[in-house]
Amino acid sequence: ETMHAYAASIFGPIKRGECVTTVWVPMAGRRMWNKFIIENIDLFEKELPDYKKYLLVYVEPLDLTEESLAGYLRLMAKSFIEVCRNHPDCKKIPGIGTNFKIFDDENASYSKLLEELRLLLDKTIKGGFEVVFFLGEFDELNFANSVFYNNLKSLWSKLAPKLHYVFLVRERVTRAVNIAKWGELNEAILQNIVYVPLGSEEDIEYWIGVFSERYSIKVADNEKEIIKKLCGGHPYLLKVAVRVLAKYKQEDIIKNFEELLLGYYEIRV
Repeated sequence: ETMHAYAASIFGPIKRGECVTTVWVPMAGRRMWNKFIIENIDLFEKELPDYKKYLLVYVEPLDLTEESLAGYLRLMAKSFIEVCRNHPDCKKIPGIGTNFKIFDDENASYSKLLEELRLLLDKTIKGGFEVVFFLGEFDELNFANSVFYNNLKSLWSKLAPKLHYVFLVRERVTRAVNIAKWGELNEAILQNIVYVPLGSEEDIEYWIGVFSERYSIKVADNEKEIIKKLCGGHPYLLKVAVRVLAKYKQEDIIKNFEELLLGYYEIRV
């Protein structure tokens, strides 16, 4: 239910031809959630009935081979081409993935890469598709500048309403410093803002169950209450707590579980 609610919050605006910004608590699973939806989109047909005409592309900054504007455009293009090649209908579009070898050219200029990316997306959209870029860790791109943000805005403006961005961020987007930094791209960033909440009571029970199976441990009721008290609905902290319990319970050295968790570096930070 939690995943379906999140999917509805992003695909509702996308079906209207808009962009979405999702704001996450640090280490709360933004990469995992969005990749799961992309890789299992058939499970979310209710939220996106015509999902076969959408190309969902996750842009993973961890895959950058060079932290530069040109490197990011290459990553966007290559991530898109991979998705297109794996789609039974998109890969039939003439020239997809063969006429765009420029993205492997390390000497290609930033402006040329931008234009070729636009042509690639335009060709695909004219082929009957809509493109959704999930821009991971978007507020943590240290190399980005105002020119880059304005170029993303220009790309979107030329291809709207068939091109969509899903910005995955941790920062509060309405902070003055962010408004100033993102410039004209704010038109897309501020269209729809979704604040992703921490897990509900049902989510917490589910995650504790999953992690207890992973670490082969039975969590007693009193231990579960301590975990809930200290970690709330934060999935990463829940995982750490169960892992710590498994480690020290097996060594039979737990005297005060709550004190142990409070002093554990991953939870204390």
